Amino acid sequence: MLSQDQDESFSVQVENVPCGSVGVTCAKSVTVTIGADVYRLTKEGEVMINDKDTPFNIPGHHGDVTIAQVGFYVMIASPIGLRVMWNGATHVHIKADPVWSGRLQGLCGNFDGKPNNDYNTPGGLPATNAYEFGNAWKQREDCPDAEFNSETPCDIHPVRADYAKTMCSILADDSIFGACHRFVPYEEYQAACEFDVCGCDMGGDCMCYCEAILAYVKLCQRHNVVISWRTKMPECQVMCEWPKEYVECAPACQDICGEKLCKNYTANECFEECACPPGTLPPDCKPADCSTTTPTVLTTTTAVPTTSTSHVTSSTSSYTPSTITPTITPSVTTTSPSTTTPTTTKSTSS
Repeated sequence: MLSQDQDESFSVQVENVPCGSVGVTCAKSVTVTIGADVYRLTKEGEVMINDKDTPFNIPGHHGDVTIAQVGFYVMIASPIGLRVMWNGATHVHIKADPVWSGRLQGLCGNFDGKPNNDYNTPGGLPATNAYEFGNAWKQREDCPDAEFNSETPCDIHPVRADYAKTMCSILADDSIFGACHRFVPYEEYQAACEFDVCGCDMGGDCMCYCEAILAYVKLCQRHNVVISWRTKMPECQVMCEWPKEYVECAPACQDICGEKLCKNYTANECFEECACPPGTLPPDCKPADCSTTTPTVLTTTTAVPTTSTSHVTSSTSSYTPSTITPTITPSVTTTSPSTTTPTTTKSTSS
């Protein structure tokens, strides 16, 4: 359970599957329950509603809930003050309106602005360690508990350790990430990257590696530092269908024919995407004919939350896929549910 309100009017859960032989797991699906409706986000970018056999036609609305594609993320936005986004890999974003302050529970914590009391079990008692905390919020009894292992994946796979250290050392490269180093120390992210690269030994090495780097990049964006990194890392490059172009930080709003068209997220956020060239309209990138056409873009008609809550494996200043760390932060956050081997990292902000 990533997050739910105390009255259980909504919940956000992640189902994990193994992506390594030493306990590392990756997200298989994200399930958002709002009232009586259940939205299941799949790795293929589909949204299944209430167990229907056919996926929802994105973008659109289901009642007062907006479902849309935002860059590489699928988004569920509700007027109750909740927004959930998933990129189909290890990054989940949850934003909650301030009305939910102090009313949440789960791996996110209670959203009261006090990180030191976030490690509570469903019974309201503080967990004595990260394993007790993580296992307490497990929703399926047939899933095994996470167990302590003093050996890291790199200890178990020493041959992969050298490879992981070489690959992840790119975060220390001032020519690529130097602009962010003074805002976000990279050392914990580098260690977390090595953990994932060593642990992802069942295929998908590049995904684990690139998602770990992406976690650092997203936190840099919160400090208004946009990093052009994929083009410098062949393993992580994105190929877009012509005529779309890859953009690291696509703006929320685009000026078309004198109108400001805004996408389904707040103006102070940006997401990487394959975007249409300037002067053309999504989704087909056709030129905007301002003399005959009034351009329209699906916009969120629901209240978009302005305060966010992060959960599971990210803290405000570190991405640690080997941890379960609840934090509550006042800006967009990144979550990476990539392991079932938790070791708690203390959050640094509320």
